[in-house]
Amino acid sequence: MLGARRLRLPLVSVVSVVSVTPLAAWGCLSASAAEHGAPRTHEVVMKSVAFAPAELVVAVGDTVLWRNADIVRHNAVRPNVFDSDELSPGSRYAWIPADTGSFTYRCTIHQRMRGKVTVVPRASEQ
Repeated sequence: MLGARRLRLPLVSVVSVVSVTPLAAWGCLSASAAEHGAPRTHEVVMKSVAFAPAELVVAVGDTVLWRNADIVRHNAVRPNVFDSDELSPGSRYAWIPADTGSFTYRCTIHQRMRGKVTVVPRASEQ
């Protein structure tokens, strides 16, 4: 090709581009993973004959962890969805929702203890 010029880059520039590229690619992957949201753990504490927080919003695949921080036994029950059985003080129970929905639950030992977990699609599923 007549009149075409060859571009000559100094060796340092080429090395710099090669060494930065893997870091840039890693940064893009990290941002992508954060955008799609990795599963999280949400804790519900049972204390003073109450669930805290009483209402919780989680994504499909997250873990809901109930922890009995009271001096008496409790449970967390949503019939046909989850049932912690009786949890003695210091015990824990985990549930990983597979479907979206709104789930009210209660402690069958202490009828006034009620809570609600709303499960939404994971960001990558919307």
